[in-house]
Amino acid sequence: MNELKRLMDELIHELYKMDIEELYELKKVWAMELKESRLDERLQDFCIKAVDLVIEKKESNCKRRE
Repeated sequence: MNELKRLMDELIHELYKMDIEELYELKKVWAMELKESRLDERLQDFCIKAVDLVIEKKESNCKRRE
């Protein structure tokens, strides 16, 4: 379980380095590539949800600054 947490933390950290526009583009690309890869649908959903959560957090932070 520690390895899974470490990987999740690393993924979130890398996603958070990207700006919002890059995240939206990544989400589109991942959606297509993950579907083509025939990975388990739950794993596909997890990856997309990770991007969504980072986008949500970044947009929330932007609104607070305004």
